[in-house]
Amino acid sequence: AKQWVPIAWTKAQVDKVTVERKTVTQTPQPTPAPDFALGACPLFGIRSGQYFTDVGGNEPAVTCLSARGIARGTGPTTYGPDEAVSRGQMVRFLARYVKGAGATLPADGPAFGDSAVLSPEVRSAAEGLRAAGVVQGRSGGRLDPAGLVSRGPMAAFLVRLDRYLSGDPTSLTADAVDRGRFSDVGAFKAEIDGLAASGVAQGVTATTFAPGTTVSRLQMAVFLARLLELEAVPLPTA
Repeated sequence: AKQWVPIAWTKAQVDKVTVERKTVTQTPQPTPAPDFALGACPLFGIRSGQYFTDVGGNEPAVTCLSARGIARGTGPTTYGPDEAVSRGQMVRFLARYVKGAGATLPADGPAFGDSAVLSPEVRSAAEGLRAAGVVQGRSGGRLDPAGLVSRGPMAAFLVRLDRYLSGDPTSLTADAVDRGRFSDVGAFKAEIDGLAASGVAQGVTATTFAPGTTVSRLQMAVFLARLLELEAVPLPTA
């Protein structure tokens, strides 16, 4: 099975990024975490991302997604890393990820029961993702944009997304040895096992995944950045 493996930063790469940050912000910024891979998510060599002041050691993941247009801040210099991810935010993350990967979603997807209350961006993203088989509705066929995303459904979203983009219905399927490692998963067991085996997501302990725990914006950025790395998504050309 495919597995995400972090690549260490070299001192020269860290120094280059630090200089670029100072040039953009005019103030020193934290040094990037040394364990984040660079292949699909460098902080230089692609168009400038937005540098956020509230994400600490996980800044490389957030800046990578910002540079690719996948993540946006809650303010000019803030990302809101501890804020929970809503289903409305999730579909926007996923739709932008598809675009950042150089792919497209179906133009005309089935409408949700609460389409009338969705913003144009959320409605377009949700319907395209539904047509692609990535997102499903809640009771009454609603998207429920204000509902919060937990770790179990998050795993299902990311596995379905990867399978849509790769065209491989078995992508991110755990090998036999990696199945059943968590004692607390139910409805999304296969997806959780596959995502954990790939290294995109990890358990909260060796035997628990906490599928009902809400996903934060920082966690979402880290999951998506690792998925970019795992699939070696090409860098944008402009």
